[in-house]
Amino acid sequence: MSFRVVALGGLLAVLTACSGSSKVGQCNATNECPAGEVCQNKVCAKTCDSTTPCPGGYSCQNGLCVTGATGAPELASVAGMSTTTCDDGEPCIGTGFVVSGAHLANAVFTITGPDAAAKSYELTRLNAASDDNSAELAPVFPRRQVDLGEGTYVITAVNQSGTGNANVQLLRGEPGPDLTADQLIDRINTGSNGKKIQARFLDVAGGGGGGATGVLTSYENGGAGVESVLQLREMRVVLNGSTTNAASVAVNQSKLEELCADANGCSITLGATRFRDQLVSSYVIDAPLNGGECRFYLDLANHSWTLSQDCVATYGVYAYNQAASAYQFSRAYQRYEYSSSYGFDGSGTTGTYTCGSTQGGDLDGQPLIVASFKGACYFAEAPADTTTSQTGCFTADNSNGFYLTASHPAWDYPGSYPKADVDLDGDGDNDSTGAPAPRPWLAEDAQRQCVLTIKD
Repeated sequence: MSFRVVALGGLLAVLTACSGSSKVGQCNATNECPAGEVCQNKVCAKTCDSTTPCPGGYSCQNGLCVTGATGAPELASVAGMSTTTCDDGEPCIGTGFVVSGAHLANAVFTITGPDAAAKSYELTRLNAASDDNSAELAPVFPRRQVDLGEGTYVITAVNQSGTGNANVQLLRGEPGPDLTADQLIDRINTGSNGKKIQARFLDVAGGGGGGATGVLTSYENGGAGVESVLQLREMRVVLNGSTTNAASVAVNQSKLEELCADANGCSITLGATRFRDQLVSSYVIDAPLNGGECRFYLDLANHSWTLSQDCVATYGVYAYNQAASAYQFSRAYQRYEYSSSYGFDGSGTTGTYTCGSTQGGDLDGQPLIVASFKGACYFAEAPADTTTSQTGCFTADNSNGFYLTASHPAWDYPGSYPKADVDLDGDGDNDSTGAPAPRPWLAEDAQRQCVLTIKD
Protein backbone atom coordinates (compact mmCIF):
# COMPACT_ATOMS: atom_id res chain seq x y z
CA MET A 1 0.00 0.00 0.00
CA SER A 2 2.68 2.36 0.96
CA PHE A 3 4.69 1.36 -2.13
CA ARG A 4 1.83 2.26 -4.35
CA VAL A 5 1.48 5.60 -2.66
CA VAL A 6 5.15 6.21 -3.08
CA ALA A 7 4.90 5.23 -6.70
CA LEU A 8 1.93 7.52 -7.16
CA GLY A 9 3.78 10.32 -5.41
CA GLY A 10 6.68 9.84 -7.75
CA LEU A 11 4.32 9.94 -10.66
CA LEU A 12 2.70 13.09 -9.38
CA ALA A 13 6.09 14.66 -8.92
CA VAL A 14 7.02 13.89 -12.49
CA LEU A 15 3.78 15.29 -13.80
CA THR A 16 4.22 18.46 -11.81
CA ALA A 17 7.70 19.02 -13.21
CA CYS A 18 6.45 18.57 -16.76
CA SER A 19 3.61 20.96 -16.35
CA GLY A 20 6.00 23.75 -15.17
CA SER A 21 8.51 23.49 -18.06
CA SER A 22 8.38 25.35 -21.45
CA LYS A 23 6.92 23.88 -24.58
CA VAL A 24 9.16 23.40 -27.60
CA GLY A 25 10.27 26.87 -28.88
CA GLN A 26 9.22 28.65 -25.72
CA CYS A 27 11.72 30.10 -23.27
CA ASN A 28 12.36 32.22 -20.24
CA ALA A 29 16.01 32.98 -21.11
CA THR A 30 18.26 32.79 -24.17
CA ASN A 31 20.27 29.91 -22.69
CA GLU A 32 17.15 27.77 -23.04
CA CYS A 33 17.19 28.32 -26.85
CA PRO A 34 19.24 26.45 -29.46
CA ALA A 35 22.45 27.97 -30.79
CA GLY A 36 21.82 30.84 -33.21
CA GLU A 37 18.55 31.80 -31.47
CA VAL A 38 17.63 34.27 -28.72
CA CYS A 39 14.75 34.42 -26.29
CA GLN A 40 12.36 37.14 -27.47
CA ASN A 41 8.98 37.56 -25.74
CA LYS A 42 9.33 34.03 -24.24
CA VAL A 43 9.81 32.57 -27.68
CA CYS A 44 13.08 31.32 -29.18
CA ALA A 45 13.69 33.32 -32.34
CA LYS A 46 16.38 32.71 -34.95
CA THR A 47 18.81 35.64 -35.47
CA CYS A 48 19.44 36.97 -38.98
CA ASP A 49 21.27 39.61 -40.97
CA SER A 50 22.26 40.26 -44.58
CA THR A 51 24.64 37.28 -44.54
CA THR A 52 22.45 34.94 -42.41
CA PRO A 53 19.01 34.70 -44.05
CA CYS A 54 15.84 33.39 -42.47
CA PRO A 55 14.22 30.10 -43.47
CA GLY A 56 11.26 30.01 -45.80
CA GLY A 57 8.10 31.58 -44.47
CA TYR A 58 10.02 34.03 -42.27
CA SER A 59 11.38 37.54 -42.80
CA CYS A 60 14.28 39.29 -41.07
CA GLN A 61 13.04 42.13 -38.87
CA ASN A 62 15.44 43.98 -36.52
CA GLY A 63 17.89 41.09 -36.67
CA LEU A 64 15.30 38.42 -35.86
CA CYS A 65 13.36 36.02 -38.05
CA VAL A 66 9.63 36.59 -37.69
CA THR A 67 6.71 34.75 -39.21
CA GLY A 68 5.63 36.00 -42.62
CA ALA A 69 7.73 36.44 -45.73
CA THR A 70 8.44 39.96 -47.05
CA GLY A 71 8.59 40.91 -50.71
CA ALA A 72 11.44 42.32 -52.75
CA PRO A 73 12.08 46.06 -52.23
CA GLU A 74 9.89 48.40 -54.24
CA LEU A 75 11.31 51.91 -54.84
CA ALA A 76 8.38 54.12 -55.79
CA SER A 77 10.07 57.54 -55.63
CA VAL A 78 13.37 59.22 -54.80
CA ALA A 79 13.73 62.79 -53.53
CA GLY A 80 16.48 64.93 -52.02
CA MET A 81 16.90 65.55 -48.31
CA SER A 82 17.58 69.28 -48.59
CA THR A 83 15.13 71.93 -47.44
CA THR A 84 16.12 73.96 -50.51
CA THR A 85 13.90 73.66 -53.59
CA CYS A 86 15.66 73.23 -56.92
CA ASP A 87 14.54 74.56 -60.32
CA ASP A 88 12.23 71.59 -60.97
CA GLY A 89 10.28 72.33 -57.78
CA GLU A 90 11.62 69.26 -55.97
CA PRO A 91 13.93 69.24 -52.93
CA CYS A 92 17.63 69.46 -53.78
CA ILE A 93 19.88 66.56 -52.84
CA GLY A 94 21.50 68.20 -49.84
CA THR A 95 23.21 65.47 -47.83
CA GLY A 96 21.37 62.50 -49.29
CA PHE A 97 18.19 60.89 -50.66
CA VAL A 98 14.74 59.95 -49.37
CA VAL A 99 13.43 56.72 -50.93
CA SER A 100 9.76 55.86 -50.60
CA GLY A 101 8.20 52.49 -51.41
CA ALA A 102 7.51 49.10 -49.86
CA HIS A 103 9.50 46.27 -48.28
CA LEU A 104 12.38 48.64 -47.48
CA ALA A 105 12.99 47.41 -43.92
CA ASN A 106 16.50 46.06 -43.40
CA ALA A 107 17.35 46.43 -47.08
CA VAL A 108 20.92 47.26 -48.13
CA PHE A 109 21.18 50.30 -50.45
CA THR A 110 23.83 51.30 -53.01
CA ILE A 111 24.15 53.97 -55.71
CA THR A 112 25.93 53.44 -59.04
CA GLY A 113 27.33 56.16 -61.33
CA PRO A 114 26.10 57.27 -64.75
CA ASP A 115 28.36 55.09 -66.91
CA ALA A 116 29.05 51.40 -67.18
CA ALA A 117 32.52 51.68 -65.65
CA ALA A 118 31.32 53.70 -62.65
CA LYS A 119 31.77 52.37 -59.13
CA SER A 120 28.97 51.56 -56.71
CA TYR A 121 28.93 53.34 -53.36
CA GLU A 122 27.16 52.30 -50.17
CA LEU A 123 24.23 54.38 -48.96
CA THR A 124 24.01 54.56 -45.17
CA ARG A 125 20.51 54.49 -43.72
CA LEU A 126 19.86 57.42 -41.41
CA ASN A 127 16.35 56.55 -40.22
CA ALA A 128 15.21 53.39 -38.46
CA ALA A 129 16.07 50.22 -40.37
CA SER A 130 12.65 48.81 -39.48
CA ASP A 131 10.84 51.48 -41.50
CA ASP A 132 9.32 49.46 -44.30
CA ASN A 133 8.07 52.37 -46.41
CA SER A 134 10.78 55.02 -46.25
CA ALA A 135 14.57 55.14 -46.17
CA GLU A 136 16.76 58.21 -45.64
CA LEU A 137 20.09 57.51 -47.31
CA ALA A 138 23.49 59.26 -47.33
CA PRO A 139 26.38 58.32 -49.68
CA VAL A 140 29.48 56.81 -48.09
CA PHE A 141 32.79 57.35 -49.93
CA PRO A 142 35.81 55.26 -48.88
CA ARG A 143 38.54 57.89 -48.75
CA ARG A 144 37.21 61.38 -49.34
CA GLN A 145 34.04 63.22 -50.21
CA VAL A 146 33.30 63.00 -53.92
CA ASP A 147 30.75 65.26 -55.54
CA LEU A 148 28.05 63.54 -57.55
CA GLY A 149 28.06 65.15 -60.97
CA GLU A 150 25.37 65.37 -63.61
CA GLY A 151 23.94 62.17 -65.03
CA THR A 152 21.59 59.25 -64.46
CA TYR A 153 22.36 57.17 -61.35
CA VAL A 154 20.80 53.91 -60.13
CA ILE A 155 19.82 53.39 -56.49
CA THR A 156 19.55 49.68 -55.67
CA ALA A 157 17.93 48.05 -52.62
CA VAL A 158 18.52 44.37 -51.74
CA ASN A 159 16.80 42.18 -49.13
CA GLN A 160 16.26 38.46 -48.66
CA SER A 161 13.43 38.37 -51.14
CA GLY A 162 15.07 40.14 -54.04
CA THR A 163 16.26 43.42 -55.53
CA GLY A 164 14.61 46.70 -56.43
CA ASN A 165 16.04 49.79 -58.07
CA ALA A 166 15.19 53.28 -59.26
CA ASN A 167 16.88 55.70 -61.66
CA VAL A 168 17.83 59.13 -60.35
CA GLN A 169 18.59 62.01 -62.72
CA LEU A 170 20.99 64.49 -61.14
CA LEU A 171 20.88 67.84 -62.90
CA ARG A 172 23.52 69.89 -61.06
CA GLY A 173 24.91 70.67 -57.64
CA GLU A 174 22.94 72.36 -54.91
CA PRO A 175 22.62 76.14 -55.38
CA GLY A 176 25.07 78.23 -53.40
CA PRO A 177 24.96 81.88 -52.42
CA ASP A 178 25.06 84.61 -55.05
CA LEU A 179 28.65 85.85 -55.44
CA THR A 180 30.39 88.50 -57.49
CA ALA A 181 33.14 87.36 -59.88
CA ASP A 182 35.85 88.55 -57.48
CA GLN A 183 34.21 86.72 -54.55
CA LEU A 184 33.93 83.54 -56.59
CA ILE A 185 37.59 83.66 -57.64
CA ASP A 186 38.68 84.35 -54.08
CA ARG A 187 36.61 81.47 -52.71
CA ILE A 188 37.98 78.99 -55.26
CA ASN A 189 41.60 80.09 -54.85
CA THR A 190 41.37 80.09 -51.05
CA GLY A 191 39.83 76.65 -50.82
CA SER A 192 41.94 74.91 -53.44
CA ASN A 193 45.27 73.20 -52.84
CA GLY A 194 45.80 72.68 -56.54
CA LYS A 195 45.55 74.97 -59.52
CA LYS A 196 44.27 78.48 -59.10
CA ILE A 197 41.95 80.52 -61.29
CA GLN A 198 43.40 83.57 -63.01
CA ALA A 199 40.96 86.39 -63.62
CA ARG A 200 42.20 87.06 -67.14
CA PHE A 201 40.92 83.66 -68.28
CA LEU A 202 37.35 84.36 -67.18
CA ASP A 203 34.69 85.78 -69.43
CA VAL A 204 33.62 89.42 -69.30
CA ALA A 205 30.03 90.48 -68.78
CA GLY A 206 28.01 89.71 -71.89
CA GLY A 207 30.08 86.70 -72.96
CA GLY A 208 32.54 86.32 -75.78
CA GLY A 209 35.42 84.79 -73.81
CA GLY A 210 37.21 88.08 -73.38
CA GLY A 211 38.44 87.77 -69.81
CA ALA A 212 37.49 89.31 -66.50
CA THR A 213 37.20 93.01 -65.79
CA GLY A 214 39.64 95.12 -63.83
CA VAL A 215 40.02 98.77 -62.88
CA LEU A 216 42.63 101.27 -64.07
CA THR A 217 43.15 104.28 -61.81
CA SER A 218 44.60 107.29 -63.63
CA TYR A 219 46.11 110.33 -61.84
CA GLU A 220 46.52 113.31 -64.18
CA ASN A 221 48.21 116.61 -63.33
CA GLY A 222 48.06 115.98 -59.61
CA GLY A 223 44.30 115.50 -59.62
CA ALA A 224 42.22 112.85 -57.95
CA GLY A 225 42.36 109.34 -59.31
CA VAL A 226 39.89 108.55 -62.07
CA GLU A 227 38.87 104.93 -62.35
CA SER A 228 37.96 103.24 -65.61
CA VAL A 229 36.99 99.64 -66.20
CA LEU A 230 39.49 97.51 -68.09
CA GLN A 231 38.77 94.23 -69.80
CA LEU A 232 41.68 91.92 -69.09
CA ARG A 233 42.19 90.12 -72.38
CA GLU A 234 44.85 88.26 -74.29
CA MET A 235 45.40 87.27 -77.90
CA ARG A 236 47.88 84.76 -79.29
CA VAL A 237 48.79 84.60 -82.98
CA VAL A 238 50.74 81.58 -84.27
CA LEU A 239 52.14 81.22 -87.79
CA ASN A 240 54.01 78.26 -89.28
CA GLY A 241 57.09 79.06 -91.33
CA SER A 242 57.16 78.07 -94.99
CA THR A 243 59.92 75.95 -96.49
CA THR A 244 59.88 77.92 -99.77
CA ASN A 245 59.38 81.61 -98.92
CA ALA A 246 58.22 84.06 -96.27
CA ALA A 247 54.69 83.57 -94.88
CA SER A 248 52.40 86.26 -93.44
CA VAL A 249 49.06 86.35 -91.63
CA ALA A 250 46.90 89.31 -90.64
CA VAL A 251 46.51 90.04 -86.93
CA ASN A 252 42.86 90.43 -85.97
CA GLN A 253 42.52 94.22 -86.09
CA SER A 254 39.40 94.54 -83.95
CA LYS A 255 40.94 92.42 -81.18
CA LEU A 256 44.20 94.34 -81.46
CA GLU A 257 42.33 97.61 -81.00
CA GLU A 258 40.43 96.22 -78.01
CA LEU A 259 43.70 95.24 -76.38
CA CYS A 260 45.99 98.12 -77.31
CA ALA A 261 43.96 101.21 -78.25
CA ASP A 262 43.18 102.38 -74.72
CA ALA A 263 45.02 104.50 -72.18
CA ASN A 264 46.72 101.43 -70.75
CA GLY A 265 48.04 100.08 -74.05
CA CYS A 266 49.08 96.44 -74.22
CA SER A 267 52.15 94.29 -73.91
CA ILE A 268 53.51 92.29 -76.83
CA THR A 269 55.91 89.38 -76.80
CA LEU A 270 57.35 87.98 -80.02
CA GLY A 271 59.16 84.69 -80.27
CA ALA A 272 59.73 81.54 -82.31
CA THR A 273 59.70 77.81 -81.75
CA ARG A 274 62.19 75.21 -83.02
CA PHE A 275 65.35 77.26 -82.51
CA ARG A 276 68.43 75.06 -82.34
CA ASP A 277 71.37 75.10 -80.03
CA GLN A 278 74.29 77.07 -81.46
CA LEU A 279 76.84 74.33 -80.84
CA VAL A 280 74.68 71.19 -81.04
CA SER A 281 72.36 71.69 -84.02
CA SER A 282 70.42 68.51 -83.26
CA TYR A 283 69.20 70.06 -79.99
CA VAL A 284 65.84 71.66 -80.85
CA ILE A 285 64.01 74.06 -78.54
CA ASP A 286 60.30 73.34 -79.11
CA ALA A 287 59.06 75.94 -76.62
CA PRO A 288 58.85 79.54 -77.90
CA LEU A 289 62.10 81.46 -77.49
CA ASN A 290 60.97 85.01 -76.70
CA GLY A 291 62.54 88.41 -77.00
CA GLY A 292 60.96 89.89 -73.89
CA GLU A 293 57.81 91.84 -73.10
CA CYS A 294 57.33 95.33 -74.58
CA ARG A 295 54.64 97.96 -74.11
CA PHE A 296 52.74 98.81 -77.28
CA TYR A 297 50.28 101.69 -77.72
CA LEU A 298 47.90 102.24 -80.62
CA ASP A 299 46.12 105.57 -81.23
CA LEU A 300 42.97 105.13 -83.33
CA ALA A 301 42.58 108.86 -84.00
CA ASN A 302 45.57 108.99 -86.37
CA HIS A 303 46.66 105.34 -86.29
CA SER A 304 49.99 106.12 -84.72
CA TRP A 305 51.73 103.53 -82.59
CA THR A 306 54.67 103.40 -80.20
CA LEU A 307 56.84 100.63 -78.81
CA SER A 308 58.90 100.68 -75.61
CA GLN A 309 62.28 102.24 -76.41
CA ASP A 310 64.14 99.72 -74.30
CA CYS A 311 62.89 97.05 -76.72
CA VAL A 312 64.52 98.95 -79.62
CA ALA A 313 67.71 100.04 -77.85
CA THR A 314 71.04 98.45 -78.73
CA TYR A 315 73.01 96.81 -75.95
CA GLY A 316 76.56 95.59 -75.83
CA VAL A 317 77.30 92.01 -74.85
CA TYR A 318 80.24 92.08 -72.44
CA ALA A 319 82.12 88.77 -72.66
CA TYR A 320 85.58 87.32 -72.26
CA ASN A 321 87.70 87.28 -75.42
CA GLN A 322 90.22 84.46 -75.28
CA ALA A 323 92.40 85.90 -78.05
CA ALA A 324 92.71 89.25 -76.25
CA SER A 325 92.73 87.68 -72.79
CA ALA A 326 90.30 90.34 -71.61
CA TYR A 327 86.61 91.10 -71.20
CA GLN A 328 85.28 93.13 -74.11
CA PHE A 329 82.03 94.24 -75.68
CA SER A 330 81.97 91.39 -78.15
CA ARG A 331 78.86 92.34 -80.12
CA ALA A 332 75.73 94.46 -80.15
CA TYR A 333 72.46 93.04 -78.94
CA GLN A 334 68.82 94.14 -79.28
CA ARG A 335 65.80 92.59 -77.63
CA TYR A 336 64.04 92.98 -80.98
CA GLU A 337 66.34 93.50 -83.93
CA TYR A 338 65.28 95.78 -86.82
CA SER A 339 62.52 97.24 -84.59
CA SER A 340 61.14 100.79 -84.42
CA SER A 341 60.00 103.05 -81.58
CA TYR A 342 57.05 104.60 -83.41
CA GLY A 343 55.20 104.79 -86.69
CA PHE A 344 51.88 105.46 -88.45
CA ASP A 345 49.85 102.50 -89.64
CA GLY A 346 48.33 102.87 -93.10
CA SER A 347 50.48 105.86 -94.09
CA GLY A 348 51.84 104.44 -97.35
CA THR A 349 50.08 104.64 -100.70
CA THR A 350 52.39 102.94 -103.22
CA GLY A 351 55.57 100.95 -103.32
CA THR A 352 57.19 99.21 -100.40
CA TYR A 353 59.26 100.26 -97.43
CA THR A 354 62.53 98.77 -98.54
CA CYS A 355 63.84 96.29 -101.05
CA GLY A 356 67.51 95.84 -100.57
CA SER A 357 68.91 99.39 -100.38
CA THR A 358 65.88 101.15 -101.90
CA GLN A 359 63.57 103.03 -99.53
CA GLY A 360 60.12 104.43 -100.14
CA GLY A 361 56.43 103.75 -99.93
CA ASP A 362 55.76 104.56 -96.28
CA LEU A 363 54.98 108.26 -96.07
CA ASP A 364 55.85 108.63 -92.39
CA GLY A 365 59.48 107.89 -93.23
CA GLN A 366 59.62 105.15 -90.60
CA PRO A 367 60.10 101.42 -91.10
CA LEU A 368 57.05 99.22 -91.42
CA ILE A 369 58.53 96.83 -88.88
CA VAL A 370 57.26 97.19 -85.31
CA ALA A 371 59.40 94.38 -83.90
CA SER A 372 61.51 91.54 -85.26
CA PHE A 373 62.76 88.58 -83.28
CA LYS A 374 66.24 87.54 -84.45
CA GLY A 375 65.23 88.11 -88.07
CA ALA A 376 62.99 85.05 -87.83
CA CYS A 377 59.63 86.67 -87.05
CA TYR A 378 58.29 90.13 -87.85
CA PHE A 379 55.39 92.08 -86.39
CA ALA A 380 54.82 94.77 -89.01
CA GLU A 381 52.35 97.16 -90.65
CA ALA A 382 52.21 95.11 -93.86
CA PRO A 383 52.78 91.54 -95.03
CA ALA A 384 55.93 90.31 -96.72
CA ASP A 385 56.06 90.92 -100.47
CA THR A 386 57.18 87.65 -102.03
CA THR A 387 56.36 88.67 -105.62
CA THR A 388 59.49 90.75 -106.22
CA SER A 389 62.96 89.47 -106.94
CA GLN A 390 64.42 91.88 -104.37
CA THR A 391 64.82 90.87 -100.76
CA GLY A 392 63.29 92.20 -97.56
CA CYS A 393 60.21 93.70 -99.26
CA PHE A 394 56.89 94.45 -97.59
CA THR A 395 53.77 95.34 -99.52
CA ALA A 396 52.48 98.92 -99.58
CA ASP A 397 51.16 100.13 -96.24
CA ASN A 398 47.96 101.52 -97.73
CA SER A 399 45.45 100.13 -95.22
CA ASN A 400 45.10 99.88 -91.47
CA GLY A 401 46.22 96.60 -90.03
CA PHE A 402 49.19 94.64 -88.69
CA TYR A 403 50.72 91.35 -89.77
CA LEU A 404 52.86 88.53 -88.42
CA THR A 405 55.51 87.27 -90.82
CA ALA A 406 57.64 84.12 -90.61
CA SER A 407 60.87 84.85 -92.47
CA HIS A 408 62.75 82.76 -95.03
CA PRO A 409 66.26 83.19 -96.54
CA ALA A 410 64.71 83.55 -100.01
CA TRP A 411 62.86 86.68 -98.86
CA ASP A 412 64.81 88.34 -96.03
CA TYR A 413 67.60 90.88 -96.35
CA PRO A 414 70.99 89.28 -96.93
CA GLY A 415 72.40 88.35 -93.54
CA SER A 416 69.19 89.13 -91.66
CA TYR A 417 67.80 85.61 -91.44
CA PRO A 418 68.80 83.93 -88.14
CA LYS A 419 72.43 82.95 -88.10
CA ALA A 420 74.73 81.50 -85.51
CA ASP A 421 76.05 84.15 -83.14
CA VAL A 422 78.82 82.09 -81.52
CA ASP A 423 82.42 83.01 -82.38
CA LEU A 424 84.54 80.49 -80.52
CA ASP A 425 87.94 81.44 -81.93
CA GLY A 426 87.44 85.18 -82.58
CA ASP A 427 87.99 84.96 -86.34
CA GLY A 428 84.62 86.48 -87.16
CA ASP A 429 83.14 83.48 -88.97
CA ASN A 430 81.04 82.31 -86.01
CA ASP A 431 82.48 78.85 -86.25
CA SER A 432 85.59 77.32 -84.73
CA THR A 433 86.38 75.32 -87.88
CA GLY A 434 86.27 78.19 -90.35
CA ALA A 435 83.24 76.72 -92.12
CA PRO A 436 79.93 78.61 -92.36
CA ALA A 437 78.04 78.38 -89.09
CA PRO A 438 74.79 76.35 -89.10
CA ARG A 439 71.58 78.37 -89.04
CA PRO A 440 69.76 78.08 -85.70
CA TRP A 441 66.28 78.34 -87.36
CA LEU A 442 66.29 75.93 -90.27
CA ALA A 443 64.28 77.14 -93.26
CA GLU A 444 63.56 73.54 -94.24
CA ASP A 445 61.88 72.91 -90.84
CA ALA A 446 58.14 73.09 -91.63
CA GLN A 447 57.30 72.79 -87.92
CA ARG A 448 58.94 76.06 -86.92
CA GLN A 449 56.52 78.75 -85.79
CA CYS A 450 56.35 82.43 -84.99
CA VAL A 451 54.34 83.24 -81.85
CA LEU A 452 52.97 86.70 -81.07
CA THR A 453 51.33 87.20 -77.66
CA ILE A 454 49.35 90.38 -76.94
CA LYS A 455 48.03 91.07 -73.44
CA ASP A 456 45.91 93.87 -72.09
